[in-house]
Amino acid sequence: MSEKKVLVNYIGRKGGGAVYAYEMTKSLINNGCKVYAIIPSSIENLAKWKELNTEELILIETYTNYINYIINTVKFRLFQLPKLKKKFKDVVPDAVYVPMIQPWTRMVNSIFGHSKKIVTVHDPKPHSGSSILFDMFCRKTAVEADDIVILSEAFRDYSIRHFKKDADHVHVVPHGIFDYYKEVENDNKSFIYDENKINFLFFGRITKYKGIHILAKAYEKMQNDNVTLTIVGSGDFSEYAKEYEGLKNVRVINRWIEDDEVGSFFRGKNIVTVLPYIDATQSGVIPIAMEYRSLVIASNTGGLSEQVKHGETGYLFCAGDENALYETMKYVAENYEAQSHILDNAYAYINTFSWDTLGRKIVDIIDVKG
Repeated sequence: MSEKKVLVNYIGRKGGGAVYAYEMTKSLINNGCKVYAIIPSSIENLAKWKELNTEELILIETYTNYINYIINTVKFRLFQLPKLKKKFKDVVPDAVYVPMIQPWTRMVNSIFGHSKKIVTVHDPKPHSGSSILFDMFCRKTAVEADDIVILSEAFRDYSIRHFKKDADHVHVVPHGIFDYYKEVENDNKSFIYDENKINFLFFGRITKYKGIHILAKAYEKMQNDNVTLTIVGSGDFSEYAKEYEGLKNVRVINRWIEDDEVGSFFRGKNIVTVLPYIDATQSGVIPIAMEYRSLVIASNTGGLSEQVKHGETGYLFCAGDENALYETMKYVAENYEAQSHILDNAYAYINTFSWDTLGRKIVDIIDVKG
């Protein structure tokens, strides 16, 4: 077991990133590392972080919107950052591990000049419609790192070129199982599906690259009383509202979903999770769906084909092709009773990605000299 000192630098507040950071931090501890963690005091799953056996959990005040981002960034640089530097004057981590890049990541990294920097880049290639400034920031953070971790083999060559890294400093560590949501489920928060129908589910942030307009066109062709569609997630849905007006059995829950409520949307009979993405790197929704035994339909783009094996653990369709999505949804709806072996395969597959196994890969990166 390693006795490495690791500083976890995670400045995000909520969502799948906060869960990913928590799970990877926990796995480093389970792999024998002495872990110090810097996280926001407003992080959504703070109670779970406090349960971890860290050497020290350092809470910092961050920001909640663009306005106080500017103000708090100045305050952080002038006041909190010097205090952090003083705190770690006599503690030099072997490595700084960044589970996900955030706007303050580089500032925190800067005070650990003699520590190896390991940065996980969740989206090596920017999504369509993503922020150019944030993509530039992410790229600079990754370029400055000693090693980068990506979640899909499909982006290895691109990452080597884009982040100016030798091949042996780019590591693929796939997305882990998201059984976390079962641990924190609130039985009082339930979502009821019609068990006599096939219930299609879109779950995640409402954003351009997710292909929600393609889903609307595909579902429109399925207009019958045997299917439903539920769209769940925060973001601006106004661009898509007209496309969904008049469609049968459609429910839209357009708000932020707390961790203890996430599972309620995947728990139940005949739930088919649809990812109609135009482009993608990988998806944290897929591990959740597989863990809850929800059948997965995903577009064949980016690293999604590494997470879903067509006809074995789910179904893939040609990205951006509404007819291909319709045909896949139609086939699944008409043949759902024959999908039990795929659900079994997917559940077994996702359970091979334990967090402790993935954390061991990070420890191995720390152990490599140079």
